[in-house]
Amino acid sequence: MTFKLSRIEGVRILELGISYQGRTYREGKKIGKRSALRLKK
Repeated sequence: MTFKLSRIEGVRILELGISYQGRTYREGKKIGKRSALRLKK
């Protein structure tokens, strides 16, 4: 998709950096062992 868009004249594709800082359990991260073992229905 990106390649096809890049071939259109006048279209510029930019790569932007992002920053991410994950939350700790105390700050609200509530994913535990049970989440990893969740069964598909």
